[in-house]
Amino acid sequence: MVERAPASRSHVVRLDRYPVKGFGPQTLDRLTVRESRVVGDRVLGFRYADAEETGDGWGTKRQMVVLMNTPSIARLTVHTDGDRIRLLRGDELIADEPLDAAGRQRIAALLADQPEVDLPADSPHRPLRVVGDGRTPQLQDREPGYVTLHSRASIEAFAEATGGEVDQVRFRSNVIIDGVEPLAELGWAGRQIAIGGMRFRVHQPLVRCLATHANPSTGERDLNVLRTLTRGLDLPEPIFGVSLVALADGELTLGDDVTLID
Repeated sequence: MVERAPASRSHVVRLDRYPVKGFGPQTLDRLTVRESRVVGDRVLGFRYADAEETGDGWGTKRQMVVLMNTPSIARLTVHTDGDRIRLLRGDELIADEPLDAAGRQRIAALLADQPEVDLPADSPHRPLRVVGDGRTPQLQDREPGYVTLHSRASIEAFAEATGGEVDQVRFRSNVIIDGVEPLAELGWAGRQIAIGGMRFRVHQPLVRCLATHANPSTGERDLNVLRTLTRGLDLPEPIFGVSLVALADGELTLGDDVTLID
């Protein structure tokens, strides 16, 4: 049985990937999905020196410079094209380095010294290390890696519970859809969903962390998201959005239809 949400045509309204873990999004018209991961998503990160050694592979976000532990990095921008990495504050270019050993070392040292990070000279977290190869999506919060999704209506319901406007970037999803009821996606676990020509299995709702408390523009912890989810929206846990497992590789495109399939 195919089920469409009654509100309106359900479709993709935004596609994001986050090339550098903990930093801002790249908004695109198309995303490529391979092995249930968005190509170009979380391909680099800044790992603490005292983190458990895992090579350039997956590690928990607690081992890295991310919004959960360093919310003020929201004021910085990091870009990568897979060959170079650039650090900016607004329009100010702080560093532009190749992704070789020396370039990684220089940009990691510069980031550690920025006031938004400000690691003391004797911090066990120093020196930071740039991890990831710049191309492989391997630094998601969960080791298997997933495509993540929430709805515009869910953002609007959350914003209403806060009494103000809320930037959906707080939740750092890859796919934002419209045309479903608020928070409907939280009940889709175990079902299949078609997005354009791709099919996914909805894995589970996403439990959120302190990263969502950081304003994506200012880096200030200006909103208690976890409490709003459980008290304002009466959810059993601080959950928002869902993770998806792709049943085959493919592409997602802005405007793709979204269909729930039993």
